[in-house]
Amino acid sequence: MKLRGHHNIVLAALTLGVALSACFKPDFKVAQKPSTVETDLAPTPSASPSATPSVTASPSPSPSPSPSVTPSASAIPSPSPSPSVTPSASASPSPSPSPSATATPSPSPSPSASPSVAPSGVADVALGKSVTALAENAGNPASNLTDGNSTTFWTPPSGARAYHFAQVDLAGTFSINKIDLEVGTTTNSAPADFEVQYEDRGCYQTIASTVVTANPASGLNHSFTLPSNVVTKKLRVVCKGTGYCRIRTLKAWGVSVNPDTQPGSTCNAGQQVVARSGNYDYAQFLPNNYNADPDVKFPLVIALHGIGGMITEADRSAVRASPEGLPKQLKVTTFKNNFPAIAISAHCREVGVTSGDCWFSRTRLEALLEEAKMTYRVDEDRIYMTGLSGGGMRTMEFAYYHHDILAAVVPIAGGWDGIPSAGRGFDAGGAPVVDTQGRHLCDLVSLPIYGTHGTNDGTVAASGTISIRNILVTQCAAAPRKVQIKLFPGAGHSGSTWDATYADTKVWDFVFAQRLSTKGQPLANQEPIVDAGANRTVTLGAPGTLTPTASDPDGTIASAAWINTNANPAWPLVQNGLNLDLSLLPQGTNRLRLIVTDNLGVSRYDDVIVTVNP
Repeated sequence: MKLRGHHNIVLAALTLGVALSACFKPDFKVAQKPSTVETDLAPTPSASPSATPSVTASPSPSPSPSPSVTPSASAIPSPSPSPSVTPSASASPSPSPSPSATATPSPSPSPSASPSVAPSGVADVALGKSVTALAENAGNPASNLTDGNSTTFWTPPSGARAYHFAQVDLAGTFSINKIDLEVGTTTNSAPADFEVQYEDRGCYQTIASTVVTANPASGLNHSFTLPSNVVTKKLRVVCKGTGYCRIRTLKAWGVSVNPDTQPGSTCNAGQQVVARSGNYDYAQFLPNNYNADPDVKFPLVIALHGIGGMITEADRSAVRASPEGLPKQLKVTTFKNNFPAIAISAHCREVGVTSGDCWFSRTRLEALLEEAKMTYRVDEDRIYMTGLSGGGMRTMEFAYYHHDILAAVVPIAGGWDGIPSAGRGFDAGGAPVVDTQGRHLCDLVSLPIYGTHGTNDGTVAASGTISIRNILVTQCAAAPRKVQIKLFPGAGHSGSTWDATYADTKVWDFVFAQRLSTKGQPLANQEPIVDAGANRTVTLGAPGTLTPTASDPDGTIASAAWINTNANPAWPLVQNGLNLDLSLLPQGTNRLRLIVTDNLGVSRYDDVIVTVNP
């Protein structure tokens, strides 16, 4: 029988058996791989070996002693007159992992002299269940949360950032009316600020009555009777501070219910909100239709700002009015209303820091990606990464190590500085010279790459982006051509490149057409064809025209422009248009590049030398 709404369901027929079983708590202790937190560092010519992401998962232990079947009608009392509904705006938190700024914290309960008594007719549905942590100390794995042993505990690694969590998979749908937490140890290592969150079918919401702030060192036992039942499949306990985070036991008292009784998603869709994380805080965006069907998965875009960029306010109260990169476009109504993907726009800086360089760490980005997959309904066939400037370098570095899990990347004004120099070379016979891990730039030959760059970029030279394209197309082994670039003639290192890229629907048409499962297939779009013509010698100021040829096999030429590659490091614009007026050129040797762009935004170029005599 299907039960609609959140109800306090009492298993009358099983009361005695469940109550007795709750008294016997087998001691499960599953060893898990430790994780580390990497400090942000500026990029170096060679990257460190790839690290395992800091998210670890314990194997599924023996089943919970509580029955997991839906109670029969004879065992269910009359439902509560007012079923639990989505928390009101005043108590509803922001989607995981950020709690709502308006949620009123519960005062820290006084430490209990003895373990709390289980409510009548329910069992600890978390007992023995699998636990996954954002990170954990080697000797204190997350599985200790549900092993029934109050002498063991979970804790993140030393020096962990705020908003680390451990997540319990209840292995079913349960109606929960009470949560007990045993925190800290006799060494007074209780966390000061923490809360419990529940899975909301695609995001996480804070259970407002479990929010604890300024917990005293002696506050080791906390019992929360929920004002209304929470129906969920997963729970999280979140340590919100940077101090001690030792959690000994999480108990969730409830009963198994039909999955149809879990309400639809109430995740914050269609707008950007700040999400707190033990990796990087970020601007979270969920598509407008995210809540329509809780079984549908969505593409994921991880976006990285530049080394001087900002995404959130320094205190994490909101997304900035004018953030850098993709989140700036996600403030534009028409753009965000049509953006079909989950976007995580990471904010590199620590809380309160507003100046100085900030480089993303690959290890923490690996963990952030795993956290996103734990939190949202992510289609793992469509995971993409993009970044600008330093974020573009980190995008290419991440692709170098993880091209096997990315469906496409969009590096902007970054070039190949993020790729270790040891993995770019070729021997005398033209074979790739791999790095110490056996990696090489040619490994990316099947990864769809859409790189963009301003030719007059005096901060990060466009030559890096061009070199990536040329090496993958001409020097790596034969494979479907999967790299394309767009050059902005005369544009510098500014929003004239990255804002234009992110606002271009053709870029996103390219991105969302890519799938991890189809990386071996050729791209749908073919690059344009261009021939700048033969080298010329002319007289200064004399009239004359250079008439090159350009075409597109599967479209049209949308624009053409000439730049002067003599300038170093930037290449300024000489003239827009296909036919070059030779009288515009200065005396001397002019090394010119004709850039043509097709109707899908893809650029191709050809070079010519025009010598101008007095």
